[in-house]
Amino acid sequence: MPTQKQFDGVGFKRASGIVPQSFAWSVSLHLVVWGIADPNGKIRCLCLSGLPERDQVARISAALAELTERNQVHFVDWCRTITISSDAKAFENYFAKQ
Repeated sequence: MPTQKQFDGVGFKRASGIVPQSFAWSVSLHLVVWGIADPNGKIRCLCLSGLPERDQVARISAALAELTERNQVHFVDWCRTITISSDAKAFENYFAKQ
């Protein structure tokens, strides 16, 4: 996943510290990929905040497809009941509908 900025981890408002084994990367101006990994570094929870810029959708969708495939995880949007894994076109369609 291309990274513009890597954060120390994930925290929550009004709570001190970060969630153990959490990660967060700014991958474009308006999109942050974040989640939780197991002790071996394998992603267990993958989340997105924001949307990529239009000119970045294809590149970021391909990277997310590869990331979900490599870590054998699914991206789930619970509110929209959408699950995506290993499918760049599905990520592109997802971003287009936001």
